[in-house]
Amino acid sequence: MKRLTLVALLLLVAPAVADTARRTSAERDAWRDELHVLAPEEIGRRMADGERVLWVDVREPQEYAEFHVPGAMSVPLRNVNDLDAADFADADLVIPYCLKDFRGYEGARKLKALGVPNVGLAEGFGINSWKRAELPVAGVHPDMTDAEALEALARVLDAAAVAGEAQPVVEP
Repeated sequence: MKRLTLVALLLLVAPAVADTARRTSAERDAWRDELHVLAPEEIGRRMADGERVLWVDVREPQEYAEFHVPGAMSVPLRNVNDLDAADFADADLVIPYCLKDFRGYEGARKLKALGVPNVGLAEGFGINSWKRAELPVAGVHPDMTDAEALEALARVLDAAAVAGEAQPVVEP
């Protein structure tokens, strides 16, 4: 009897869950069209060229401490709504991120709702795409400070420019 009740409940709930998943996916696709989606190397180049790129790490503080994009601010996703859009007014680009960017996407959505301009996402999504591009990270595990990681980033980008790489490829 319990098994029959469970099956009946699943048959009732499954269509609603599927509809929500489709709607969420469609909303996500529409939202992505409004965001700047850039390759991590391009974002790094913009940083090296002096553009004001603000990275917002929306992971939990212990995740941020392990490793993060150099210069990123730590604001757990649950606290993004507490931010003031005016703090981002002079940013050329604001990139919220997490590990694979589910939370990064949600952070971008919240920042846009607050009125923050120039919100984007890293192509390939999350800090994992930054690391796949072999760009330096700061934190405990790489044992590198933000300043050291920013210097390393400048060296990587300079070497790429000298080598004549128009745009390194990031594999998803």
